[in-house]
Amino acid sequence: MSSGRRDFLLVVALAAVVLFGNLGGAKLWDEDEPRNARCAVEMLERGDLVVPTFNGELRTHKPILLYWLMIGAYQLFGVSEFAARLPSALLGIGTVLCVWAAGRRLFGSRVGLISAVIMATALMFDVAGRAATPDSVLIFWMTAALTIFVHAAIAPDGSLRRPASSASFDVNGSAPSPVWFPRSAIAFAGFYVCLGFAMLAKGPVGFLLPMAAIGMFLLIVRRAHEGRPTPGKSPAGESPAAWRVAVYWFAPGHFLRTLMCMRPWTGAIVALAIAVPWYWAVGSATDGEWLRGFFLEHNLGRATRSMESHSGPFLLFYIVAVMVGFFPWSVFLLPSLLDARRRYAAERQLPPGIILAACWISIPVVLFSFASTKLPSYVTPGYPGLALLVGCCLDRVMKGEAHLSRGWLRASLGSAVIVGIALAVGAGFAMSLMFPGEYLVVLPGVVLAAGSAIGFSKLNRNDASVALRAYGVTSAAFVLCLFAIAAPRVSRYQEIDSLFASTGRVDADFGTCDAFQSSWVFYAGQTLERFHQKNPDALRDFLANDPNRLVVARASAVKELAKATGLHLKTIHQIPWFLKDADKQLVLISAEPPADQSAEPLADKHVSEIVRTGFEVEADSDSRVKVR
Repeated sequence: MSSGRRDFLLVVALAAVVLFGNLGGAKLWDEDEPRNARCAVEMLERGDLVVPTFNGELRTHKPILLYWLMIGAYQLFGVSEFAARLPSALLGIGTVLCVWAAGRRLFGSRVGLISAVIMATALMFDVAGRAATPDSVLIFWMTAALTIFVHAAIAPDGSLRRPASSASFDVNGSAPSPVWFPRSAIAFAGFYVCLGFAMLAKGPVGFLLPMAAIGMFLLIVRRAHEGRPTPGKSPAGESPAAWRVAVYWFAPGHFLRTLMCMRPWTGAIVALAIAVPWYWAVGSATDGEWLRGFFLEHNLGRATRSMESHSGPFLLFYIVAVMVGFFPWSVFLLPSLLDARRRYAAERQLPPGIILAACWISIPVVLFSFASTKLPSYVTPGYPGLALLVGCCLDRVMKGEAHLSRGWLRASLGSAVIVGIALAVGAGFAMSLMFPGEYLVVLPGVVLAAGSAIGFSKLNRNDASVALRAYGVTSAAFVLCLFAIAAPRVSRYQEIDSLFASTGRVDADFGTCDAFQSSWVFYAGQTLERFHQKNPDALRDFLANDPNRLVVARASAVKELAKATGLHLKTIHQIPWFLKDADKQLVLISAEPPADQSAEPLADKHVSEIVRTGFEVEADSDSRVKVR
C-alpha cells in the first residue's frame, strides 16, 4: 500500500472514530441543537423544503443547507439524535481530509498527516462535528474552497506556482499585473461553488471569510514578488510607524490589483447562482420576513450590538476562545508562533504555507473581534489554519530543525498534564454535587494527564518524535472519552423525553406554562402551545376541554395554577429540571375531573342522547347535568 493511501485510510479511520463514536448517545443539548433538529422535522412533516420553522414559528436564525441535510438523514434513519447529527459528522470527516490534502501540498506528506490528526482531535471542532448545528457545514465548505485554492496556486513542492500575467487585470495601464489566483476554469469554478454552498450554510460570512483570508495572503505574496522592501527600523532603531506598514500592505493600487486578480465579480456570480435561488424562494414565500429577520437581526444586529449576553473584550475574547477550543493542541500554539518568528529572522522569509495558515486563522479572529456579539464557535472556520501551523512546527521538531529549545516542549506537555489533573479533579467534585456516582466523567482528565505524562517522560529522554506520537494518541483518546463516554453519562439525567412518554397516549396534546426549553419541542414530537399564569383563561380553556391535553410546568407552581384556573390539576409525572437547582422540578399535569362525577359537564349531543333513551336530566345554569 502506498504511503498516500495508507495516510488517507488512517485519517478517515481516526476522524470516523472520534466523530461517530456514540454519536447519538447523548440527548440534544439546548438551545441550538434541538431548534435545528426540530426545524428539519417540521419541514419534513409539511413537505416544505423552503421555509424553516420551529415550534410552528418562522425560524430566521440560519439558512437552509443544514435542514436539507438533516431531512435526508431523517428519511434514511428516522428522526433521532444520531440522524440529526449525522450531516455534521460526515462533513467533519470531509474537513479533516481537506486539511490532510492541503497540508500535503503545502508542507509534505508528514505535515499533512500531523495536521489532520490535530484537526480531528481539536476540542471545538469536535463539538461542531458532533452537534446538530450549521458550524461543521460551514467549516467544510470554507475549508474545501481553500484546499482547492492551495492545489491550484501552490506547486507540489510547496512553493508558489509561477504567476500568470494578464494586462486585462492592470488597473493603471502600466506593466501587466501578476495573477496568483487559480487560472484553471475548473479550480476557479470549484472555489466559488464552495463559497456558494457556504452561503447556504450560514449566510454572507461563508463568502467573506475565505475571500478575506486569500486576499490577505495575496497582498503579502504579491508584495514579495514585486521585490519592494518591507518598512524597516529607523537609523535610531525605532520600529516603523504603523501608518507606513499599513500603506505598504494596503496601498490603494496594490490592494485593487490584488482584488481584481481574484476576479471577484465573476466569482460572485458563480457563488450567487448557487445560493440566490433559495434566498429568493424563501423571501417570496414569507413576504420578505425571513430575509429581514436573517440579514437585519442575525447579521447586522449581531455585528452592531451584543445579543443574548454574548459579548467580550476586543481580541482577548477570541484569544482565550482559541486556547480553549483548540485544546489539547493549543499548548503548542506559542512554541509554533515563536518558531515561525525565529525562522523568519534567520531566513528573512517564510514558506507560503505558513503565510496562508496565519491568514486563515487571523482573519476570523480579527474580523469577529469587531463584532459586538461574540461566540467561541465564530472562529472555528480558522482552525484548519491553526492545525497547519502547529503541524508544520511539530514536524520541524521531529526533524530537529525547529528554532526551539526543549524547555518550550516540556512546558507544553507539562501544562497538558496539569490541565488533565485539574479536569479530573474538577469533574469528580462537580459530579459529587450534581450526579453522585458518575465517576466515569473523570476519565477524560485521567487519560489526558496520564498520556501527557508519558509524552513528557519520552521528551526527557530526548525522543521528541515518540513523545509527540504519544500525545497524538492521547488527544484522540481524550476527546473520544469526553464525547462518547462522559457526555452521554451526564445526558442520562436529561429526562425530558421520559416526561412526554410517561402518558402512554399517542394522541396527547402538550403545552407549557411559564417554563420552556427548545429540547422540549423536539422530544414532544409536536409544537408546544405556551401559556402563562398571568393569563389563566387560556390555560383553563386548553386543559378543560380535552382530557388528552397536558401541560409541562414547574412543580412549585402547580398549586398556584390550580387556584388561578379553578381546575383540579393532576400530576402525571415528575422529573428534575436538568442542570437547574435541586429543588427545581418539572411536572406534567392534566385537568382532573371533579370528585362528583354526577356534576360533570356534558356536551349538548350527550344530553340529547340521554334524553332520547328515557333518563331524567336536570341542567343547572352552568350547563352541568345530573342524571337520574
